[in-house]
Amino acid sequence: SAIILLEMITSVAVVSTKDAIYDDLKSSLAKSMNVSMDKYTDNSSDTQIWDVIQTNQKCCGIRGYDDWALSGYGDGNDVPESCCQLNIDGCGRGVVEMSDPWNVIFANGCLEVVLTGMKRVVGYLACAIWIPVIIIQGILRVLVCKCI
Repeated sequence: SAIILLEMITSVAVVSTKDAIYDDLKSSLAKSMNVSMDKYTDNSSDTQIWDVIQTNQKCCGIRGYDDWALSGYGDGNDVPESCCQLNIDGCGRGVVEMSDPWNVIFANGCLEVVLTGMKRVVGYLACAIWIPVIIIQGILRVLVCKCI
């Protein structure tokens, strides 16, 4: 019927534009993270968000730890202590200049980690929406068939 055809067309459209949507989301999120990173020392909300993400997700910066050097954080060679693998006072100082910081900090960026989490949530939402729709359609078909 027309509803099934509309669902199929919508599904094909979503799947075919998925990569473009993902790229736009990634670009937009990176820009937002950049703005937030620049406010790290001036805004306690941004500080808390970055510290929670970096500590819990074991990541540092947007694409990598050296993003902090571009943000103006510290003296340009520092990263926040929330990037540190161990909670040691001052462990983020001078890290950007280190040749091998991976023993001290989480060197991988947070952008991909956040995007992966967002994709997971979107997947759950899609299931939460489409499964009930399919069930309702099945029930309606049964009811329509019984009425005919």
